[in-house]
Amino acid sequence: LVGNGVSVVLSWVLRNHRLEEPLNALTGYLIGQILLVIALLWALLAEFPWPEEKQLWDREALGCLRKYPYLTALGLLYYTGLWADKGIMTLLQPDEAGQYAHICFLAQLTALPALASFFMSVETEFFEHFREFFLSLKSGKSLAHIRRVKASLLSSLTLSLRGLIYTQGTLTVVAFLLASAWLTAGLGPAAATTARFQLWGVFAQTLMFFSTIFLVYFELYRECVRPMLVFAVVNTLGTLLYPHSGIAFCLASWLGMALSLRLLSELMPDVDRLVFLRQPLILHRIDASDAPSEGEGLQTLGLHSLRVICVDGQGADDAYGVYTMVQK
Repeated sequence: LVGNGVSVVLSWVLRNHRLEEPLNALTGYLIGQILLVIALLWALLAEFPWPEEKQLWDREALGCLRKYPYLTALGLLYYTGLWADKGIMTLLQPDEAGQYAHICFLAQLTALPALASFFMSVETEFFEHFREFFLSLKSGKSLAHIRRVKASLLSSLTLSLRGLIYTQGTLTVVAFLLASAWLTAGLGPAAATTARFQLWGVFAQTLMFFSTIFLVYFELYRECVRPMLVFAVVNTLGTLLYPHSGIAFCLASWLGMALSLRLLSELMPDVDRLVFLRQPLILHRIDASDAPSEGEGLQTLGLHSLRVICVDGQGADDAYGVYTMVQK
């Protein structure tokens, strides 16, 4: 919160100090982000001290790129989509690129308060429900208990996302109404159109980003690639075809947001099954006499084991179907 606050204040102060120097605003933002990185590294090393036997660079770190290819692709696609229009404008429209980058930079600042409040919400209340959900799976809690925990998790997710929409939506509307006083001050008439597209594009980009964060929490990396691919491709091709006003970025952000939110609404109700079936399983078949009070079905014995419970003939057929499916 302090680092982002310093970025905003210094960007504004240095920008007003010498308006003809666009790098002044970026310098102020950079100073705040450097302070933020230093504070985060200090907190990280205080919590997890660096082992004395470890070298400064672990050669095995790059192995994570091969271990999590979809997560790697997800990051590359997101930042490609985020920067594609800025790079293309610099190459195709060098005369307009400075003004365009200036507006894009200021528009992105409107996301900082929402990002800070949302991260505080996610890393506190939502994380507590998230941890309880995974502990319930790992410790072999009953299906009824897991579903109760999942309901609390989904309720927390909905509240966090709703709060983000309200916060970012309010900031976007206020920034839109006051754009002539801070976003396009001293710029030409074409800047007003660019400012509108950028502000609403940042709104959609923020929602898309955090919808993806929720899905990544549950390691649904592969599913997240499609929205990010659409975001990157639409912004890149759209800017190449029409390198003006930032309409491609706005369209790409809204398409990516729509796909991400749809994915979130489709996958979250079934997240317990998705998470469970992605774990390495050892199956134990037991007799009906050993069945628990919950009756036939599946009982977890932790993330790596389950028992197939058969009470009658129909239950045996159903359980065998699940048994065969999980084996495959």
